[in-house]
Amino acid sequence: MKTILTILTESSVAMALLYAVFWFFLRKETFFRLNRFFLISALFLSLMLPLFPVTYTVWTDGSSSAGLGDSLQSLGVADTSNGATTPFNLLFKILVSIYISGAFIVLLRLVLQTGSIAKTIRNSEITRNEDLTIVKNNRYDLPFSFFNMVFYNPGVHRQEDLPGILAHEKVHIREQHWVDLVIAELWSVIFWFNPFVWLFERSIKQNHEFLADEGVLAQGHPVGRYQALLINQLMGVPVVGFTNHLSFAFNATRFKMMTENRKQKKRVFRLAWVIPAIALLLVAFAEPDYKSRAAGNDGKDSPSVSPEKIPVIKVTGTVVTQDEQALEGTSVILGGTTVGTLTNSDGNFELMIPKNQSAVLVFSYVGYVSKVLKIDPSDVDIRLKTNKMMESVVQIGAQYSDKKVPPPPPPPPSGKKVVKGDEKQIIESGNTMVPPPPPPPPPPPPATGSKVSKDSGPSGEKEVMVIVEEMPEYPGGMKALEKYVQEMTQKMAQDKNLKGNAKVEFTVDKEGKITNISVKEMENDAVGKASVVIVSSLKQWKPGTQHGKAVPVKYALDLKF
Repeated sequence: MKTILTILTESSVAMALLYAVFWFFLRKETFFRLNRFFLISALFLSLMLPLFPVTYTVWTDGSSSAGLGDSLQSLGVADTSNGATTPFNLLFKILVSIYISGAFIVLLRLVLQTGSIAKTIRNSEITRNEDLTIVKNNRYDLPFSFFNMVFYNPGVHRQEDLPGILAHEKVHIREQHWVDLVIAELWSVIFWFNPFVWLFERSIKQNHEFLADEGVLAQGHPVGRYQALLINQLMGVPVVGFTNHLSFAFNATRFKMMTENRKQKKRVFRLAWVIPAIALLLVAFAEPDYKSRAAGNDGKDSPSVSPEKIPVIKVTGTVVTQDEQALEGTSVILGGTTVGTLTNSDGNFELMIPKNQSAVLVFSYVGYVSKVLKIDPSDVDIRLKTNKMMESVVQIGAQYSDKKVPPPPPPPPSGKKVVKGDEKQIIESGNTMVPPPPPPPPPPPPATGSKVSKDSGPSGEKEVMVIVEEMPEYPGGMKALEKYVQEMTQKMAQDKNLKGNAKVEFTVDKEGKITNISVKEMENDAVGKASVVIVSSLKQWKPGTQHGKAVPVKYALDLKF
């Protein structure tokens, strides 16, 4: 899926190309209504084309397709599962902050200007002239229309100029030019950094004036007198974004447009230049749809065919600690597959598994003993009883101890994803669809970084997530810890003439600090006190994490003096 940064970039490119079509082929044409339609449509197209790109199929080998997709995804998404700040993340945050600040400033400017006009309306005399609402004010010298109101300064303009002014502004109001201006202003807030959005806004306003001039002259107003009225407004200044000004962009081009003979109708086909521009954008923004190939009987590659989907049932349950506390983020995996999910904040989970096949569920959480539960799926959904996880104590053995830290559990079978339908589910191996095999004996829980397809339940939403189960890490690793403990025990044994063994339990909390120090075994009090001193002086650890969330883990350390 495209990021916001990508969409903004592609939209800006589309805006530039579409404005180039207008500038070179339509700007000098007298098809003003057609130009109005093109300018507004171009703004919408510049955003819609990146948001809804066309796709094309790319056939790849089954072994490389998934890897290629992951590689492409990694180029646009930074891994923040461990909470680390990468240079990409930092740059992205800076760009987002700059963009939001700029958009806020442009929006605030528009709000303040609009508020100024609203204040003027409250403090001015309002009259009616036929179907027009006239705001007589002494704040703005320049007459303009604001939605369905005409602003007019009687101290600046003569009474005989009023019919021409009202005729001009009446065209703006009747043709609802304010709708175009609101759209242009909204686009300027979103794409404030793109100079072409401001060019679009200026061209839209100028085209509005061409339309108004055309409407005034069509009512029989003399061209010379009307042009003289416009010349008198040249010193006027713009008031706010979505207002139409009588003398906006009055120049030789506008003078020429009033007297320009209508171009031949066949020149309207110049609009056809937009077709290759849109085609180019469609190709540029197209996204590949990677699919694998399977070898056919004739030895040639042919698209793989999905087998019949297998019916599934829903398994739900709750995972808690021994003291009935919900264990959020527990990995729940179907044995022998990478089908799995995580428990929510209430410890609840929901998982879809093949029907009428015996299966096992593996529950895993850092600092707790992994649990395996065998189930026999039937034709009905299964609601499991509350599953209690027992807290584990990780035994640390130094060089002088026979006990060792248990190795990290191996990951589940790699390269598998789950595709979930409304009532069916199949397992995808690589990119070739095959029915799920009968579940083998339950594997250990997934190791750090193993990919698991998360079943999101009734919504049917699919998400490939990374389950991160990391044990706490001492600075420098276990070798550094063992070295430090050995040096301290030898030093304290010599200085205080200590001799004996002790076993100390402690917890590495969510911040990596040592807490809950407790002596479980000791041969004498002196050894026990010395053991507490050694554990208390350990450096701060990198905390353990469960799916990117820091969790406490309990350890036991054997000390020999």
